Amino acid sequence: MRGFATHRTVEGAECASPGAATSAPPFPRRTQPGLAVPAQAAPAGELPVHRILEAGPVEVLADHLTEDVVSVRLVTDAAGVTTAVWEQGAQILAARTTLQGEWGEPVGLAFGRDPQAVVDGSGRVTVVYHRLHGRGVVSRRWAAGRWEQPADLTWSHHAEAFHTQGSRLAVNERGDTIVAWGQKNGRIDWDEPRRLVAAFRPHDGEWQTTVRLARRGMPDTVDLDHEGRAAVLSGSLLQRRTTRGHWRHPLAAVTTTDLGAAVGNGRGDLLVVGLDGKDEDQPVRVHEHTADGSWLPPVELGTTRWTTTSVPAVLDADRRAAVAFPVVDGPVAVATRPSGGRWGEPQVVSAPGVRARLPRLASAPDGSLAVLWTQGVPAEPELWAALRPAGQRWTEPVQVTGAEWIWVTEPALSFAPDGSAVVLWVGEPTLNPWTRLASRRLRLAD
Repeated sequence: MRGFATHRTVEGAECASPGAATSAPPFPRRTQPGLAVPAQAAPAGELPVHRILEAGPVEVLADHLTEDVVSVRLVTDAAGVTTAVWEQGAQILAARTTLQGEWGEPVGLAFGRDPQAVVDGSGRVTVVYHRLHGRGVVSRRWAAGRWEQPADLTWSHHAEAFHTQGSRLAVNERGDTIVAWGQKNGRIDWDEPRRLVAAFRPHDGEWQTTVRLARRGMPDTVDLDHEGRAAVLSGSLLQRRTTRGHWRHPLAAVTTTDLGAAVGNGRGDLLVVGLDGKDEDQPVRVHEHTADGSWLPPVELGTTRWTTTSVPAVLDADRRAAVAFPVVDGPVAVATRPSGGRWGEPQVVSAPGVRARLPRLASAPDGSLAVLWTQGVPAEPELWAALRPAGQRWTEPVQVTGAEWIWVTEPALSFAPDGSAVVLWVGEPTLNPWTRLASRRLRLAD
């Protein structure tokens, strides 16, 4: 798929003009009526679920796309405004909703790859991306009603060429921000190790000078606590930054060989999911590092297929945690742990007998959970979802996309303050075979 979607370019963006990027006329976004949502039987042995999940109308953010759309990110602030960021062809684009939940027109932020996005408690959205061909790392921030000018974060080193890859980004409630990535001082094909580097921005200031943390390494995850202490997990080492800006001697990290997921909670706690990937079904193990600096004993949650390479996990500010993964016989299961409690048995969320793929997981400040996955024929997958309100049971799964979509990919999920979940995906409708970036909101029925 080749070409560009119609969009505006914000001030300071490193983008071509829409006229130079596409030969197709602009196609307005449009909203489709809500679709009928088929019900599935509850898993055997479980009581009927009383809360009903309803899917709203489909809203198309970008239509007639002729470029690959990947790296779709979705964040929602405390006021309920959602920001979507994605890579389309060679450009980074973004779109935002109004307070009423209506999507605005996409804008081009820059030429680049692999965007990451986070939002702080004040609603400031930070996007970090790699320049094309890995020629540096750049940040842009939405604040005070506009996208700020780009900030070049690339580690300054006397080299004729360099290559960056694999950024990880985190922010705490007040807005302290940490980003880490791997940077090679030489072209990508040069036989030279990739350095682990990081940059920090205080909540009330600008990005500080990028520093090298290790002679070799790639970040698995990054996190900050409420006072701005930062942590960067890279393989078997945990790098730590003090509130005074000093990086301490790294600690050994107690993790398994293959990393399935690594997340933080903005309070200094880390959750790492390990997979023992070989040529057989593999156990899912959780390792947790508390803000006081200790690793808890690992806990085995269940078993997933040997083809699984990553699993979504969430860890909130109150230390409630959840992990979603496809079990060996197909369905999606979610294991949860209350704050200060023990991990419970994984609960199957999708219908029995389905073969689920690409699970996504999101949590709300009150402890509510949402899970998203694809199922059905691999060449024509359907998108399904379920919610678990705080203190209640999982809803029945609902179908987000059905027969009117030929295929879907790049699913993304985010919670809104009103308890609804925003779903975003890339797909191709049956009656209008053009690739679209579409969204839908899921709400609990009254």
